[in-house]
Amino acid sequence: MGHKSETTHWKRALYLFAHRVADQLAADPNVVGVAFGGSVARGDVWKHSDLEIGIIVRKKIEGLQHFGIREDRGVETFQFVAAELEEQLDGIEAGKNDVTRFPIQMYRCRVLYDETGLFGRFKRVFDRDLFASEIVDLKKLGELKHAALWQARAEKALARGHFKTTVALARVAMNSLLLAFYWHHAIQPRSQSRTVYMLKKTCRQIGDMRLYDAFYDLYDLDIGVEAARAQLAAAKPDIHRLVLAWGSNAPAFFEKAVDGKLEWGYHKS
Repeated sequence: MGHKSETTHWKRALYLFAHRVADQLAADPNVVGVAFGGSVARGDVWKHSDLEIGIIVRKKIEGLQHFGIREDRGVETFQFVAAELEEQLDGIEAGKNDVTRFPIQMYRCRVLYDETGLFGRFKRVFDRDLFASEIVDLKKLGELKHAALWQARAEKALARGHFKTTVALARVAMNSLLLAFYWHHAIQPRSQSRTVYMLKKTCRQIGDMRLYDAFYDLYDLDIGVEAARAQLAAAKPDIHRLVLAWGSNAPAFFEKAVDGKLEWGYHKS
């Protein structure tokens, strides 16, 4: 009973937080639509879920960064300019383009406010088309192409004796290969799917562990949690410097939203 009550408490707190953020964004007269994305929209949240939220705006809000922190929790905000979104949707409905450029975090979104009706149209076409066979093939082949390019660069670095660069490039290639793997199996390649725990689970389900084994070896995952924590702490200044390219809020976002101190206790992920 106590565990159930505790779970109910943090879930309620998370959804109340999500609605506060939505209300704050909707209060801007420039905002004509609001929708939840990610796990909050799907209803499969966990204690450390961040919030993905989409807004339709008359014109882009220049000061609003994609990555942000609100109430000590990570928030990703996706801005859709109304005129541009309408043009994209018209093209999709006319068969001239497709949904591949839409952010996957907004798949199966939950619309809260839709003054123009554009979010309703967006949800209908995105939910219908994202896992259509032609879209899956485009996504899969695109990621396989990226993986091959990064692998070729890794092989050149290895031939030159640049071993650390080789590992870094091979890991980038592995990320693309992992995305291709999930597209091939029609599994939404969200961040949680790319944890080693979920990869192992999926590989077991399909009866082929080769990708998991390669991932485990390439990322040196037998080092243990304490060693991983020490390596992450040492690398953090470089990580924060790199993610600043995504906005001044990005380092704080990654600290809060991606277990930046390895403190969540989910060691198998």
